[in-house]
Amino acid sequence: MNTIVNILLLLLISILLHEQIAPTPVFAANMVSKLPYNSNNDLQQYLKQSKNKVVNGFNIQVDDVKVIVYSGVVSYNTTRVVVPGKTLLLPSKNDNMSGIARRYFYLYAKGNVLELSSKLDSSVAFTPIYLFVFDSNSHLTTFDLRRLYHINQTVDVTVIGGGKFDGADETTSIEAALIISRYLGGCNILIPNGNYIVHGNIKIPNNTVITFGESARILLADNAKCDFIIGGDSVDNVRIIGGVFDAKSSESKKYISAIYSWNGCKNWTFENCKIINSNGHGIFMNSASEITFNNITIENVAGIGIGIFNTTGNITIKNSIIINAAKNGIEISGGAASNFCVNLLLTDSRINGASGNNLALSYISNSKISNSHFINSTKHAGLSCKACQYLDINNNVFSGNWDGILLNYGSSFNNISNNVMKNNEQDGIDIAFNNGHNNKIANNTFIRNGVWGLYLFNANNNYISDNTFQDNGTKAESHNTHSAEIQIDNDSSGNTISNNKFISKLKYKTKYSIYSTKSSTEVNHITNNIFDGEFR
Repeated sequence: MNTIVNILLLLLISILLHEQIAPTPVFAANMVSKLPYNSNNDLQQYLKQSKNKVVNGFNIQVDDVKVIVYSGVVSYNTTRVVVPGKTLLLPSKNDNMSGIARRYFYLYAKGNVLELSSKLDSSVAFTPIYLFVFDSNSHLTTFDLRRLYHINQTVDVTVIGGGKFDGADETTSIEAALIISRYLGGCNILIPNGNYIVHGNIKIPNNTVITFGESARILLADNAKCDFIIGGDSVDNVRIIGGVFDAKSSESKKYISAIYSWNGCKNWTFENCKIINSNGHGIFMNSASEITFNNITIENVAGIGIGIFNTTGNITIKNSIIINAAKNGIEISGGAASNFCVNLLLTDSRINGASGNNLALSYISNSKISNSHFINSTKHAGLSCKACQYLDINNNVFSGNWDGILLNYGSSFNNISNNVMKNNEQDGIDIAFNNGHNNKIANNTFIRNGVWGLYLFNANNNYISDNTFQDNGTKAESHNTHSAEIQIDNDSSGNTISNNKFISKLKYKTKYSIYSTKSSTEVNHITNNIFDGEFR
């Protein structure tokens, strides 16, 4: 690796002898061109000829500068090289690079002084003009950072990467663009049409917009040993537009998510993205807030489709499709009862075939779920709510799930209206456990759910009115119970059940419109219903 740095230094010195480097970066469209220097080939040729190899690394000598690069440690001596009109500083440094797949060195410029460093620091007065990237095999890639557009325009990864793309490993090109965004405090990055193989763990900086070409695809490299393809740590103001992220890897034991963020990321937007074949989650975000998903498709992931945890809220999911997640299709959770997630909006979306719940919510308040389809979660619920309150759930379809909607563990003050619960294996809606109360269930249709249309278990003071119940209980016998449109169990009391219509077009061995394990007239208020079946 020292050999590489020396090559860089020789190149730079020759460059600097012929050009004046400005003290501030010049980003102009007419400076954009492909690099004439094929650094990888030149490096390999140099290594073949080098007589200065050292064990586990390379030994490079350039005039008074000596740089020794080992596989685990990079070290420099304190010295400087004087070129006519220029000075190159190599500060004393001992950077532990153990376990790092890629290593970065930046050449800074300030007037006639140059500094080579493994740190990117936007707070100093020096301007980064070159970026050198060494991979785990000590192969070198050089990026001329002056060959960029203005910050308010676009940095094209195929330009700073020397035009290499469409099936080539572009990890370093994409990271180089993101490094520039970090240094500049944010910019727009373009990833044009083509296939881009990456090794993952690519980190996005603040204030970055990444726009993919219409047919641009990010492909995870075979045997990639990353934790995620792209993500951010405590990063705000990120927008990802377009792109297909194919996270399939032969490293099958590794749990790799497509997009991952942690430590309180805020104001992220995903538009027109598609994620497929992830060995882990599709999108996983911890302690994130102010997140928008618009027209997102996630298919065939081994974890959660979209997971947002410990969030304070302001989450929007619209016009999106989640198909065949091996865990929950979408899972969103506030911190706890003292830290609810608020202002969740999920609308005009379709969640299909999750092995867990299609939508799982915990500690969510003052939120809306509307105009969406939750279908074919055959082992769990279309929508599962744990300790949720003040949800407005309306105009949705819940079909083919184990249960349609679960309001569990004290979920209260929720409004469920104008939904269709049909053909679910067990129940249309359950209100169960820990005194779920003051929920309003109105103007819904319950049809052909397997056991019960509506189930109340330890649920009190709920309002069930103006609903239509038809032919629920078609699978009651196979579940070793009786069929009922409404089942009331376990001391549920104070519930008002009124103005509902019970229709039975099918004949059952045992059929109840309402079945209660206690004297219904004593503990619940059942009035003005139209019955077509027994009332117990």
